[in-house]
This record gives sequence, structure tokens and C-alpha cells, in this order.
Amino acid sequence: DRAAGRPAADLAEVARQGTTVAEAWRRRKDGSLFWAHLAMTALRAGDGRLLGFSEVCTDLTRHKLLEQCEAEKREIDLILTAADSGMLKRRTDGTIDISRHLRELLGYNGASGWVPYDSWLEHVHPDDRQRIAAALESARTSPDAAPVETELRLIRQDGSAQWFFLRASWRHNGNGAPECLGVCVAIDSLKAAQLAAATEKERALVSLASIAAGVITVDPARRV
Repeated sequence: DRAAGRPAADLAEVARQGTTVAEAWRRRKDGSLFWAHLAMTALRAGDGRLLGFSEVCTDLTRHKLLEQCEAEKREIDLILTAADSGMLKRRTDGTIDISRHLRELLGYNGASGWVPYDSWLEHVHPDDRQRIAAALESARTSPDAAPVETELRLIRQDGSAQWFFLRASWRHNGNGAPECLGVCVAIDSLKAAQLAAATEKERALVSLASIAAGVITVDPARRV
């Protein structure tokens, strides 16, 4: 800024307008930089003579960090929405947070909040419930083990079952407390494609078994 002549330009602007506000880098005594909000005022005598300037400097470091966090949250929100995904957070006190995205995928309103872990398990399909509970408990007691990666069905608000791929692992949050973070990706369309492929294969095998003939293949070298 000094090389570009900004300080002199700022003072000239304040002298013309009386006051001005800006945001810029400022340097601390130890040489480190911080982002500052600057309110500059021209100080004049009663006859209008310019006596000098005042500057109120506000450290915006915390504000900029919060802005960065909000930007990252918006980016995560876009990623989860685009990927038909939702998040789970489980604490050691036995509660679990179901993200807005996952609730919406299951047909509920978007409000998220902490609920008892057992209440969440009731939304897991009965055929998958014991397996999922065991996998998550194993991850809790062995936090250094590989993350849980499995498929499961969750019960929607209308009572239907929806397939998801779950990846979950334990970690320490910003406060140093252990918590389990999991991501659920909707895979209904993938499961439908797999089922269709399996059905077509089975139909082909049944068809071959039902005809009174065999199938012979010959390669270009006349090998049968």
C-alpha cells in the first residue's frame, strides 16, 4: 500500500470529504498483519484550517474468520445438496444430530437438532438396525480403526425405505470432545440399477436353461 501511494491518497480523500471509511491491512508492533476497519476524519480549526487527522482502527480478524466459516458452510451446503447427502453427528452423551439435508431427503422438515441415539436407530430399517448399531459401537470403542463404510436403509416419513451409503468415524471436535461424524449418500438409483442388472442376468440364464439347445462360440482362430 505504501509503494502504491495509498496512505497519501487516503489522507487527500479525507481532506476533501471530511470523513471516509475503508478496510485495509494494518501492521502490529510485532510485524504481524491484521485486517482493519478504518474510520478517518479530518480535524479542522474553527476557521477551516486543516490541523491533522484522526483514525479509528477496528480489528476485524475475528469478523473475517467468521465470514470464512460462513463461506465454508455455504460451500458444504451446496455439496451436500448436489450429492443428495446428509450428515450425522453423534456425541458421547448418547445424542445424535441429523442435518437439515438428511431430514429433507427422508421427507421431514429441514429443522435439525439433537435427539436421543435410540430414537435415531428407530429410523433405521429393522433388517439393518442391529448391524448398523454394532458397527457404530465398534467404531466408538476403537476410534483408530478404519471408518465405518456400509449400506443401510432409512425409513422415510411416509414409511417407505430409502437406501443410503454411510461413512462414519470418530474424531475430536473444535472443543476437543470426541464425536462421531457420518455422511449418508442416497443411493436408491444405484441400487435400482444393480437390481435391474441382476434381474436381466437371471432372466438370460433362465432363458438359456429353458431352450432345448446349446450355445457355441467360436473365435477368429476357429477355437470353440
